[in-house]
Amino acid sequence: MTPPNADKHVLVVEDHPPTAELLTLSLDEVDPSISSSVVDDGRDCLAVLRREDGSIPYPDLVFLDLDLPEINGFTVLETTDTDTSFRRIPTLVLSSKDDPETVARCYERGATAFISKPDELDGFLSIAKTVVDHWFSTIELPATGQPK
Repeated sequence: MTPPNADKHVLVVEDHPPTAELLTLSLDEVDPSISSSVVDDGRDCLAVLRREDGSIPYPDLVFLDLDLPEINGFTVLETTDTDTSFRRIPTLVLSSKDDPETVARCYERGATAFISKPDELDGFLSIAKTVVDHWFSTIELPATGQPK
């Protein structure tokens, strides 16, 4: 029997390797059938979403850091919010900048959710469990295999 989330893919956009590893390991711990990929820049994120980088599966969900080289997370949000083919992919901002102004800017630019970046593995595990339970078990997501 195929695991329920075997066709799900998460794109982690994070330029700090230890944070990216904690998140991907946490996702794997919660549901090993969900695949994930990491890119460390907003430019690479947009390349994946535009299908310019065929080496990474098209994501069903994106974890997005804000402080990125080249193209920052706010610019990625603005781009994905104005392009209807990207809007249906939940984009969860995961950032250590959690002041009210930053949170508001993220939602104004189309973030699906804002999550404060935890300090420890337990926090990442909690986020992974909540995201998998909510986005991949409770919520019905549109198919993202072929962007419109």
